[in-house]
Amino acid sequence: MTRRRWIAEHWDEATATLVGAQAEHMTRVLRAQPGMEADVVAGGHVFHAQVAAVAGDEVRFNLISELEADPALPVTLVMAVYKFDHMEWPLKKRPSWELRPLRP
Repeated sequence: MTRRRWIAEHWDEATATLVGAQAEHMTRVLRAQPGMEADVVAGGHVFHAQVAAVAGDEVRFNLISELEADPALPVTLVMAVYKFDHMEWPLKKRPSWELRPLRP
């Protein structure tokens, strides 16, 4: 069976936690139980993990080992030139999106 990959909202060096819609899907649809294995993305790294505890809206994982993963593909933002007040927002947000440097 294929292990699913989940993106953790909260993590530390030994545990990771899913909350909200992801946790609800995992508990109600996939019927997660302690001991179930999955891959968890936490802090930009992929870990092999095991479910430690399941609550209604929270799933806690024990991180077992870090997995080697391919780096994310580079993304280039291409924008049409239009009114500056509309163009300002993507320019301000670009650093948080981890995009390539902007080229004029």
